[in-house]
Amino acid sequence: MWEDAAARKEPAADTKEGVAEQARWIRDTAAIVLDQFATPRRVCMRSKRWWNDEIAELRRGLGKARRADRSHRTGTTRAARRDLRRAIRTAKKAGWNSFLENTSRRAARYTNPRPDDSARPLISGDCTAIPREEMERMILEAAFPEPPPDNGVTAPQGGEAYKATDQSLVGRILSGCSNRSAPGEDRMGAEVVTLLWEWDPERITNLVRQCIRVGIHPESWKTARRIVIPKPGKPDYRQVRAHRVIALLDSMGKLVEKTAVHLIAD
Repeated sequence: MWEDAAARKEPAADTKEGVAEQARWIRDTAAIVLDQFATPRRVCMRSKRWWNDEIAELRRGLGKARRADRSHRTGTTRAARRDLRRAIRTAKKAGWNSFLENTSRRAARYTNPRPDDSARPLISGDCTAIPREEMERMILEAAFPEPPPDNGVTAPQGGEAYKATDQSLVGRILSGCSNRSAPGEDRMGAEVVTLLWEWDPERITNLVRQCIRVGIHPESWKTARRIVIPKPGKPDYRQVRAHRVIALLDSMGKLVEKTAVHLIAD
């Protein structure tokens, strides 16, 4: 499906409008393809930290024993189930002990939990509760203050750095991106960008090159998912300064930023 859509779509033009339109097209088309063909992620028992290869093998053995019992009455299901449960208990205990050893200084926070007041509503200077809409505005203003005026400074004319942006460079930078980072508003992490790279590396390379050439970061990449996280160890979580906001950006925009950083460093 991607090949058919890409065959009808021209690469990014040499204008800011053309680059921005290409960025939107890649994001929207990738979302359509993935929604139609990709298997949604689901959390299962194999997502647990204590899951290991031994347990996976015993689980497969239990399935084989059940099928054998249904066919030939071998009576091996009970022993296979016992071995699997024993391995799970051992793995859970080993995982917990490893957690305590690696976090000995913080273990008391988990074994002896204290009341958590991080979800309390914020208060103003006169100790009155703040409505939810006002809370969001205050937290955002504290985390993202207004930028200083530009004082009439104009951006310099484009240079020649875009010429060094080739398929080898973009592929190398993409391979160094973390697949564990949370996705932005587009819901597509680095692994999705890697998949798009496998499908159409020329288009991705051209988009990165044109962003650097015309000096644009498309508006579709500037919309972030904002997550409010309480700062640890604060005495009063009803204050705005006791919280921080992290902004989750689109992975394609991160790829362009990393490429620009590499070119500047060189």
